[in-house]
Amino acid sequence: MESKKLEERLEKLLREELVRLEEIKAGAEQVTYLPNHIYVEPTNICNLRCATCTPKEIKGKPGKLSLDMWKDIVNYLYEEGAAPTITLIGRGEPLIHPQIDEIVSAAKEKGLACYIITNGTLLSREKAQRLLEAGLARIQFSLHATTPGTYEKMTGKPLYAQVVQNIKEFIRLNDSMGNPCHVSVFSTVSSINEHEMDEFKEMWEKKVDRVHMHRMFKLHGDSKMAQECSAAVQDDKSKACTIPWWFFTIRWDGAIVPCALDHASRIVIENIYDRAGKVDLKRAWNSDVYRKLRKAEAAEDYCTLKEMGYDCQGCEARTNPKTFNELTRFVNGFSKHFTLQFVPTIKDLL
Repeated sequence: MESKKLEERLEKLLREELVRLEEIKAGAEQVTYLPNHIYVEPTNICNLRCATCTPKEIKGKPGKLSLDMWKDIVNYLYEEGAAPTITLIGRGEPLIHPQIDEIVSAAKEKGLACYIITNGTLLSREKAQRLLEAGLARIQFSLHATTPGTYEKMTGKPLYAQVVQNIKEFIRLNDSMGNPCHVSVFSTVSSINEHEMDEFKEMWEKKVDRVHMHRMFKLHGDSKMAQECSAAVQDDKSKACTIPWWFFTIRWDGAIVPCALDHASRIVIENIYDRAGKVDLKRAWNSDVYRKLRKAEAAEDYCTLKEMGYDCQGCEARTNPKTFNELTRFVNGFSKHFTLQFVPTIKDLL
């Protein structure tokens, strides 16, 4: 019975993503299926001061996602038969949210896999246990260093030993529970920490499911180190960005923003709620603004995109060879992108 369920789920996912692939290749303005990956922001409040991030003033009014709004979102996705990968991240630290385990369990109850990106500073053993018991499918620790000195330069806080201990304790707890959660360790790479990246990989590659690093993003020019990032971007004749066909982010207050790197919310599509107070993500997903964004991106009309608020031509994420944002890499790497995207969903069904 479980085997049949897995087969049907994978067949549905693959069928939908093949339709999406053809729409991306055609530059379709209207998309058939909802995003396959959604960032949901539990809070825009953070307890670190990372050198490569944006100043807190850029992030707007501080706040936290309400549990009622979250339940409205997951109920809507369930009723629509949608099963996107949901990453709990935004412009803050997700574990600051006092109900983060309830957020994970509410999604789990509706068959939705949740993935958290965290700095790990607040991950006590008790909180780790609650998250694993709630059904957390995947966790990524943003560590950025292999020494206390470099960690403090990257994050603004002397918490390296504590975070490493928290990660190792989470790994032990996850192992004791049968490894229900996929664990990865990540580093943003900059001039501050690039000398430690070989050691970083060696330190973690036998302890976790995945270790990955990539150059920092300038976050639409709002990163504190945007100038260094911009200097590293080369125009390599990359094609359009595919993000508008498969992703959006939902802010803690319900605003829909099309790019994860847009910390200042330069483009806000609309709110998740319609005028009647009901969640309607399909309306937003194929709204006039989204259609205009896709049309301009497909045509590589960077003037229109800039007028809308995004300097896509100078975007380092589009030119980064480790991402699937760019059209050619997305199309040629579809099978790998599909596998990485749905690892939590697939693992959860096994």
